[in-house]
Amino acid sequence: MRRLFIIVMVLAMVYGGYWFVGARTVEGGAQDALADLTTQGWDVKFSELGTRGFPSRFDTTISDLSLTTPDGLLTYQAPFLQAFALSYQPNKVIAAFPPRQTLTFAGQSVTLGSEGLRASAAVKANAGLSFDAATAEAKMLSLASDVAGVRTGKTLLALRAAAIPNTYDSYLSVEKITLPDDFWQQMFPHGALPLSIDTLRLNATATLDQELNRITFTEGPPPVLTALKLTELVLNWGDLTIQAEGALDIDQNGIPAGKITVTATEWEDLLTGLTNVGLLEPGIADTYRNMGTLLAEGSETLTVPLTFQNGFMSLGALPMGLAPRFR
Repeated sequence: MRRLFIIVMVLAMVYGGYWFVGARTVEGGAQDALADLTTQGWDVKFSELGTRGFPSRFDTTISDLSLTTPDGLLTYQAPFLQAFALSYQPNKVIAAFPPRQTLTFAGQSVTLGSEGLRASAAVKANAGLSFDAATAEAKMLSLASDVAGVRTGKTLLALRAAAIPNTYDSYLSVEKITLPDDFWQQMFPHGALPLSIDTLRLNATATLDQELNRITFTEGPPPVLTALKLTELVLNWGDLTIQAEGALDIDQNGIPAGKITVTATEWEDLLTGLTNVGLLEPGIADTYRNMGTLLAEGSETLTVPLTFQNGFMSLGALPMGLAPRFR
């Protein structure tokens, strides 16, 4: 019994030492990251930085955080940020955010409100600390400024490393996106579409030119996109539905080539709304409407290819100008 007691005490002392060393390492890493920002010209302010959670967790909290970019144009402020990791699984971290965060850009403040905003990230237990998975979710999100505000319901963003090297799966789901009331009334004065978008869902796979790991995050050069597969894009907004799927290859200049097939119902209401708020010129909207009516051939559902070729893009037979560059 005495030997067992001694063994238990020794193990407890060893584990206690491991926890305190780990806690200092975690806390030191956070301090080093903030110090690096200061060296790069950022204005970094906080009132307290500490790690608790003995014996099973590393719970690091930074209080009254304020970060301002070197040019002074952008400032981020939060009453606290928290990061949690299990002491026996330090390669997985959970972050918790306050109900209110503030971004100030060129004197204009935007408040990010949230309910239950959490994020988690995990790296593989290898020398390069390869990215494994990340998730961010909230029961509610809101963006509010002096000009307008947008609110969402349940929101989920998930990323994970796929089986194919340098390939990553992504998923986004947003429920109940509520538009600013004034903007909605201008867009649909007769209520053709409701104030809230019911669902936005995205399922895609991105291929990069290199793996996401410790080196690419800290030393560069940053990875670039070489291919994108859109498995599913769904927007449900009252009677309006938009779905899209397809694939693009990205060349060394960032120019995409490929095709995305778009399917829509009640799409004419959206053209009218975009014209009402000035996002589409009336003449262009009429051209899209006439082409869509022709392609739909009397059906309520419109299916049309969005084609990317030779640096340009076209919707069906209608040229739409230069394709976007991805680098």
